[in-house]
Amino acid sequence: MKPNSLQGKTVSVREKRLNTLSAYFGEAGLLLQELKKEDMKQRVRTFSQTAVDDVVSVLRLLSGINNVVAIVHGPRGCSASQLYFETSGEFKNRWALTNLNERDTIMGGEASLREAIITLNRRYQPQIIFVIATPVVAINNDDIFSVVAELRAELGLIIVPVYSDGFKSKTGITGYDTALHALIKYLPFKQGCERGNFINLLSITERCQDIREIERMINGLGLEANILPRTADIQNFTKAPRAKVSISINSDYSHYLGQILEENYGVQFLQPAPPIGIKGTYHWLAALGKAVGLEREADELNVAGMSQLGPSMGMCDFTNVKAYINLPTSTACGMASLVEELGAEVVGLTVHHIDKLHQLKLAEVADKNPALQVHVAQGQPFEQANILERLKPDVYIGNAENAVWAAKLGIAAIAVDNLSILGYQGVAEVSHRLKKALFNKSFVQKLKKNSASLYQQGWYHKSPNWYIKLEVK
Repeated sequence: MKPNSLQGKTVSVREKRLNTLSAYFGEAGLLLQELKKEDMKQRVRTFSQTAVDDVVSVLRLLSGINNVVAIVHGPRGCSASQLYFETSGEFKNRWALTNLNERDTIMGGEASLREAIITLNRRYQPQIIFVIATPVVAINNDDIFSVVAELRAELGLIIVPVYSDGFKSKTGITGYDTALHALIKYLPFKQGCERGNFINLLSITERCQDIREIERMINGLGLEANILPRTADIQNFTKAPRAKVSISINSDYSHYLGQILEENYGVQFLQPAPPIGIKGTYHWLAALGKAVGLEREADELNVAGMSQLGPSMGMCDFTNVKAYINLPTSTACGMASLVEELGAEVVGLTVHHIDKLHQLKLAEVADKNPALQVHVAQGQPFEQANILERLKPDVYIGNAENAVWAAKLGIAAIAVDNLSILGYQGVAEVSHRLKKALFNKSFVQKLKKNSASLYQQGWYHKSPNWYIKLEVK
């Protein structure tokens, strides 16, 4: 990426930048071989049940920033996903919808957008107003930029246009890059400042309890954490170029932000694997300690964390337990390592996407078990049900929206939505939840007995990748 890459109004999709793959089913070893190729073959689904688009990812990222207002520029259906974030209890930002009607989609909705910006600024006096483009606006080519530029000068306010469209990329994670591109392009960053005694902790999708655990470890090294963009306000962004280093919790999401801060502002970007599991947490701490000259302190912190885990770890034995994991890619790989540290066997993974950023992680997985079944999909519960019927795991680990389908198949299921999974606290909590799920399977057994078959039997006789085809260009 070149330093002038921020001059474009948006970032190119991940399929072009990183060869991102959003559809695959097969062995880890074969996938790794493909990933090493420059011209990796793309797959498409001829039938798709559900998928998250980039607009949803934009809304999720912006919902976590403090003291801002987000305007969804589109018809009312485009804002429906925002209601999901409202119910989570962690996102409390004000947002509005221009609510374009049929006439607006033909004649243009610039007047509605202008009115919304002026009204919301007068009512709430936010630090920033985000204008989020939607598929309807992208198709009818509304002139968002002119409205934003005019009102930015008139109101003396930071107004950030986010050019998401919902259809250029097959993987929703591109939306995080789109939102981060807009943030860095339009926020007032300062250059040439003296470095402070803090680091940038790049967090986008992590839960509050996980962020607190990571911040606790950073404080244990004698450093302060400047957390962004999650839970950040404008001051967190403006001081980011003064940090000693930037370190990601999960570089799948924050890679673009860290790369721009490094290339445009000279802040070293560390991309260790997420701090999940005993080894994963130590390697994350060690990478940070080495970068800031605190290696001894990182080792001492690891010893203290391990000593706290000692009693609970000795009570766990998950030998002969088969686990299936469905989580975002780097999180899934970290969870797989943790499950194996606890003595269980990972028989399959579903990850949201795969690209060249995952080559090292996938190589580690393939070295242990080249025949491990890897499913690349976000959503697509019909494919997952087919895979689970074949592999018959003892326990399933994933988000609640996916875990419910495993439970209906009679598989003990762990939903991680409200579970701490990072750091030493995460090791203890995952271990406890795994033991609890395996100890009492009566609920899922009764659920299976009293639930109709999820799909027709004919589907289970077909290969899970029946609808995944090589893309023809």
